Amino acid sequence: MFGSYVSFQFILTIYLQSVLGWEPLNLAMALLPAGLVVVFSAPFADRLIARFGANVLITAALASLSVGYLLFLRVGTTPNYVLDILPSVLLLGAGFGLGFHRSRCRHGW
Repeated sequence: MFGSYVSFQFILTIYLQSVLGWEPLNLAMALLPAGLVVVFSAPFADRLIARFGANVLITAALASLSVGYLLFLRVGTTPNYVLDILPSVLLLGAGFGLGFHRSRCRHGW
């Protein structure tokens, strides 16, 4: 899960800077929502595990990551950030925030 999340951020960085010509500060602001979602969703994961179970939460996290990656596939050479890139960033942040720590705890690492 961690590898796919970091790999996506790397690919998005290369894409936004090299293909679209974005400045580093604009790129940082584009990735900020994912970090904020991770920060604000992770503390609530324990309550969600207590209510639904770890398996359900990890499955939902993986589904969120998968949908985020699939949504990014439709991004072309002239994307609208809010309509094309932001949904992927938010879904990936939510999937990582809710699932990463729980999947590691589930396996006892």
